[in-house]
Amino acid sequence: MLLAWRDHWFAPGPLVNLAVARVILAVIVLTLNDPLRFLFLGSVPPDLWVPAPFVDWIGLPRPNGELVGWVLLASRMTLALVALGVLTPVALAVALCLQLALEGWLNSLGKVAHATIPVLYAMLFLALSPCGAALSIDRLFAVRWARARGRVPRDSSTSVYARWPLELVYAELAAFYFLAGLAKVRQSGFAWADGWTLQFYLLEKQAPAGLWLAQDVGLCRILSGLVLAFELTFPLGIVARQARPVYLIGGLLFHLGTRVFLRVGFWPVAALYALFLPWSRIGAACSRFAQFVRSGPSAPRRGRS
Repeated sequence: MLLAWRDHWFAPGPLVNLAVARVILAVIVLTLNDPLRFLFLGSVPPDLWVPAPFVDWIGLPRPNGELVGWVLLASRMTLALVALGVLTPVALAVALCLQLALEGWLNSLGKVAHATIPVLYAMLFLALSPCGAALSIDRLFAVRWARARGRVPRDSSTSVYARWPLELVYAELAAFYFLAGLAKVRQSGFAWADGWTLQFYLLEKQAPAGLWLAQDVGLCRILSGLVLAFELTFPLGIVARQARPVYLIGGLLFHLGTRVFLRVGFWPVAALYALFLPWSRIGAACSRFAQFVRSGPSAPRRGRS
């Protein structure tokens, strides 16, 4: 059992999956770092500034507009290096530190941005991984350097360290959903799924689709039960990989539903689902299809007359 658990995390895996995850993560964070999301921090009145514990602990000052602008610029530059795979571990570590500062400042206004927490963990896990060993400028230079010294470049297609970062990202998402479900049960019991709770929030948010859904308490009860089951059982996908597609599809539907019916957007969390796609298989299938298109179907043989 211990060997199976070790293989679950450290069986050789394709590095291309980790490399594509690196690029996707960089794009997610670049999209998050819209200047409109942060630049107002420089004009926040002092009486509204309540430093988050992390900000207070490391002694980050209350930012002005110029400081936020410089941090955003540095973040974009390092994230571009991450996407290209230039000094990848260092660039990703720096990008993580800058993002912690930005999110810490944003969370010092009395409201925690929960949707970005899994993204920060994903940045940490990938920063500790060989995510720059494929599809990167780092790899290109490593190959050229090895050839210049008359050596054969080491194979970078698989690694025993290619799986654990993505496995940890899934585990963090599992904790994210499970703790949300556990909070519902601890505060309200399983009566949270009685339909009336969801109806209350639907009426409070006043989304047109939500107002339509609020008319049917029975449907609200069914959807509430499905949400609770989804959140509390999501961790099963940690050990049962075959169940992950079900949970990931369910998660996409869950986030789509909260957006349409409740006007609650957790798109960064849903975007992380793209990290779990089998990119090596997708790339191989695309390569085979491109080769088929170039060569064309083989002409049928003519029989002898």
